[in-house]
Amino acid sequence: MTDDQKGLQDETISSCARNVTLHLSRVALCWLTLALVGPWMVLLVVMWPQWGKQCKEAWGIGEAKNKGLIRRCKPGPWGDLEFTRIAIEPPEAFVALSFDPDKKIQWVLPGYTPESARKLWNDVGLTPAQQEALAAVTRWDATSHQVIVAPEREFLLNLDSNTRGRLYPVLGQFPENHLQAHPYRFRANAMEEWFADSGLSDHTVQLIKKMFYFRGASVLFADEETLLPLIKTPAERLRAIKTLSRMSTLLVKLRVAPDSNLDELVNYWGRGRRSKDIRPLLSSLPKLPEGYLVDLVHLLPSFARKRLYTYPNPDADQNSGREDCHWTTLNFFNDTPDNRFLSVDEVRKFVETECYPVLGEPTFGDLVFLINKEGVAPHSCVYIADDIVFTKNGPEPYVPWILMELSDVQAIYYTDPPLEVKFFRHKNL
Repeated sequence: MTDDQKGLQDETISSCARNVTLHLSRVALCWLTLALVGPWMVLLVVMWPQWGKQCKEAWGIGEAKNKGLIRRCKPGPWGDLEFTRIAIEPPEAFVALSFDPDKKIQWVLPGYTPESARKLWNDVGLTPAQQEALAAVTRWDATSHQVIVAPEREFLLNLDSNTRGRLYPVLGQFPENHLQAHPYRFRANAMEEWFADSGLSDHTVQLIKKMFYFRGASVLFADEETLLPLIKTPAERLRAIKTLSRMSTLLVKLRVAPDSNLDELVNYWGRGRRSKDIRPLLSSLPKLPEGYLVDLVHLLPSFARKRLYTYPNPDADQNSGREDCHWTTLNFFNDTPDNRFLSVDEVRKFVETECYPVLGEPTFGDLVFLINKEGVAPHSCVYIADDIVFTKNGPEPYVPWILMELSDVQAIYYTDPPLEVKFFRHKNL
């Protein structure tokens, strides 16, 4: 390369390296700024509602679309709790749908005679024509000393709600009458929630409602054997049983605000020697002005945390059909379930020796027993906070572990006179 060429190259490089300066008027500068920033401002305005919602949900401060769906618990040592009602239903694999349309429906009345059966029909308000219809399908088994009745489906379909509500509790006293002993049930003041988004036809819904009866604050259905043959397709029958198996439960959240008393919350939710697990969680929450919502499931012991909103798995657990309310209640703080509590005698023994009655206000983890006048507890559950309990309302695999208001549990186990509510506490907690 010659000296002239080299000089030309150096001059070119030097020229490229020089700063370029633009001289713009203020008006031109404003237009340039608007062109560069404007599209981003438009995007921010358009997308902010969605981004804001996502941010709130991510930080646990989102609100339900309908604020009326959210209810607040009364203040207490449990903190600021709020909940939303939902209905859950069992997976299809857990729904038993085997029926014989030609099978006769049967009621069994152990210890009854045809004469005492006729008195029962009269006491519950059956008309003379209805009593005559039942007399034609009633037989007395002298060997087992019981009356067996085979009512026609048409008879049951036309039985009015009040009569059904008086008759079925009597039938339900005997385990032989399984459907009346364990009816489907829902909150009477939220009946439409039972069928919401179920996919059932209006015809099926009306059939079901025609056979409703009421006890306390609950609406009940116990005529599955009458209903299913009247439904034409297997898919609709499956939807009907899944819908009837729905249970109303609560989604509960704790709102932790910057001014929340952390020590008080840890003392309450950390019962069962779990403070070391609860404090790090609550201490790590972002200090948001609106408060941070923590799902209650994160505050429960492992036994309840694993089971809440789930159903027993018959394939994985041989005791799935025996894990009832008492087994659930006494295992609440156990990492590994104690199957002694599958026995009612063991439950009674444990409560008598390892627990004591609560005379003051209940607290997290206390045992709740509903006791009849004979001193027998048809049901138990675990106190959580305010009026909220952790419960399993029956041993069947299609019954989930859920959170409910104690008043709703009492409605399920309604008797006259009402069952007495008694609280007990572990001695070692």
